[in-house]
Amino acid sequence: MKAYEFSAKITPDGKLELPDMQLENLSNKSVVRVIVLIEETSHDEAHEEDEDEDNEKIESAVESFRRSWYQARF
Repeated sequence: MKAYEFSAKITPDGKLELPDMQLENLSNKSVVRVIVLIEETSHDEAHEEDEDEDNEKIESAVESFRRSWYQARF
């Protein structure tokens, strides 16, 4: 068995779009095996994004409180 690696796209309707290519020494009746690898964010990356979002919300709330406190004092 010989392996070929190439990039493909998934269309908006969920179909796999293969590049226009010709594989050597294959007849139209050849059986092939296809493996699809999809990159995804890791659990750690997703957790970091959640933490960043939480930190931004906290910083925004703190800044809002500071402005309100300043306005109330003066």
